[in-house]
Amino acid sequence: MDNPLVLVLDDEPGITLLCKRLLTRAGFDAVTFTEPRKAMDELTRRRFDLLLVDIRMPDVDGFGVIAHAQQAQPDIAVLVMTGFGTVETAIRALRQGVDGLLLKPFEKAEELLSAVRLALADKQKKLDAARIQTLRPLFSVTESLLTETDPRHLLNLILSAVSGHLSCAQAAYYQIDPAPDKLNLLAGRGILPFDVGADPSSPLCVMAARLESPLVVNAQGPGDPALQSELTRRGLAAAMFVPINRPSARSLLFAGRETGQPPFREADLEMFQILARQAVIAMENARLYAELRDYVRRVEDSQQALLQAEKMAAAGRLTASIAHEINNPLQAVQNCIHL
Repeated sequence: MDNPLVLVLDDEPGITLLCKRLLTRAGFDAVTFTEPRKAMDELTRRRFDLLLVDIRMPDVDGFGVIAHAQQAQPDIAVLVMTGFGTVETAIRALRQGVDGLLLKPFEKAEELLSAVRLALADKQKKLDAARIQTLRPLFSVTESLLTETDPRHLLNLILSAVSGHLSCAQAAYYQIDPAPDKLNLLAGRGILPFDVGADPSSPLCVMAARLESPLVVNAQGPGDPALQSELTRRGLAAAMFVPINRPSARSLLFAGRETGQPPFREADLEMFQILARQAVIAMENARLYAELRDYVRRVEDSQQALLQAEKMAAAGRLTASIAHEINNPLQAVQNCIHL
């Protein structure tokens, strides 16, 4: 497992150097900045586990940096360090969703390390609570998906479940043609990343057709600039893709949010993966049910054919018996006439 990556931002170089030394000794990876603008640019390019930031800084204060970090990386933990520990500062930090508050100067290294570990632990607890909260409605979703056996209705149910549980109006189900790496739309709603006029050689189309593992692309924050730029052109702020490998075919499930909506978080991707697995099971269930239905129909047709053949055979035997009973007296009459 990789060491937690911490971004340290303070306008005093001595503080950033001290924090980096203490964090590195404790097994963390630390990146330090003394200029808020550069730190904000780094938050856009690179993913961090924790932001350790001072409040009072020139140009941009710590709360502005925190707001930018939470927009670019919604799952990042935030620890505020300040030498002006007032009640107003604490209240504002709590309202902004900060995970911890550390007063400067800290006399012992353990104060910093303990605050960092506690902030990461609190953030993890929040993520776990969010996962549990989102998993509860899945029981009813699973039941509704497994009871539907019509593939067309099932696709609409899958897209409705994705849109409802992930709070996104954009959802689609694609079938992947392996020969030319082409995406064929089976069902969709809202703004779609791939349509009839989409360029199959675009970075987004190529990536989606060859995708092997789930992927989140947020227009703001760390990620591939080419994919982010293409999302923005299509009016999307965030997109998630989950490949579905079935015995019969390969498919792709998409969920997206429009420009102006919040980006997808790690908990959203986990929820999307669970829905994709349920979709795979439901689609296989519908396929097997259709095969069973065809088999029963063939058996019924065979039974009808057997019954018809038996009727024809019975009619033949009856006709032969009648002919035999008639032929006997006719033969006697014929012999008498001959004599």
